[in-house]
Amino acid sequence: MKRSVYRQRGVAAIEFGLLAVVLVLISFGITEFGRAFYQYNTLLKSTRAAAREMSFGSAANHIQVARCLAVYGHRTCTGESLLAGLTGDLVKFPPDAELYPGCVAIEGFRFISYVPWIVPDITFNTVRTCMPPGAA
Repeated sequence: MKRSVYRQRGVAAIEFGLLAVVLVLISFGITEFGRAFYQYNTLLKSTRAAAREMSFGSAANHIQVARCLAVYGHRTCTGESLLAGLTGDLVKFPPDAELYPGCVAIEGFRFISYVPWIVPDITFNTVRTCMPPGAA
């Protein structure tokens, strides 16, 4: 009886060590996908704000203000952007802005993962929002 007790010694520590690796990988994966969803949601909200501004017309001042809203979250292009890597070059307006004045898109935004060996870097599809004129 005494001999079998000594055989079981340390088994719980080894099992915990094996499971801890899996649990850490799962928690890092969940955290990174959460960050990706957060950044996608931020892009979506910024295109909504810019499309709301663009629904008033396609004049040059509306385009500039909409670009500032999409990148910085306010009407002036100062301070930090809403997301690291989000620049005004990624904000696109349709070429036929007279016909569709309330459309704004962010193309080519890249999510940079902190642990790329678990969740790789992701380039989001185009995030586009369109509002009818004067719908704000």
